[in-house]
Amino acid sequence: MTVDFLPERVTVGRAMRARIIRQGYLLGIMLCALACLAYFNDERIGKAEAQINALDSQSLDMTIRVKTMLELQGQLSDLMVKQRIDARLGSGATGMDVLGELARILPANIMLTSMELDTNQTPLVVKQTTGGVARAARTRGKTKTKMITRLKLTITGLSPNNVDVANFIADLSASLLFEDVDMGYAKNVKFRTKPAKEFQVSCYIVR
Repeated sequence: MTVDFLPERVTVGRAMRARIIRQGYLLGIMLCALACLAYFNDERIGKAEAQINALDSQSLDMTIRVKTMLELQGQLSDLMVKQRIDARLGSGATGMDVLGELARILPANIMLTSMELDTNQTPLVVKQTTGGVARAARTRGKTKTKMITRLKLTITGLSPNNVDVANFIADLSASLLFEDVDMGYAKNVKFRTKPAKEFQVSCYIVR
């Protein structure tokens, strides 16, 4: 049996110091635990923020793609409408285009008395390829005839002589807007008691 001869205040002081030391250890352990927890929480928060930023970037990219897809769908719809109109009318040129080109190439001595635009079904010889794509047949091989819609222009006019008529037909043939120019007829007529040449020419508007 150990007998402590120290005064009671000394014993009490030692006990208090021991308790304070234990509390200090516990406080240190708790601070370390809190620091570790804060570190892991910061790391998790950083990862969560990185994931949020990545999701925001993906969302923005998806929004841009959806917008682009809608624009492309709109353009495709417009092209399909234009294709149907072109297939029905036979040309992408408008009446104003035709009038503008005629005004450019028409000689001063020629007067047009009538002009008709009409759609016409014409045959087109196409070649069958192994890929299933049809193109104009210029070489030997299996061919078939396909009917296409073309816009035909018929012009009737008056001219003082055959030279102006010939020049007008040559200018029609040289124009990029007209093709397959064909002379219908040319005959002598009287216009205001003066001799004149009445003619008719037809051509197709380019597709």
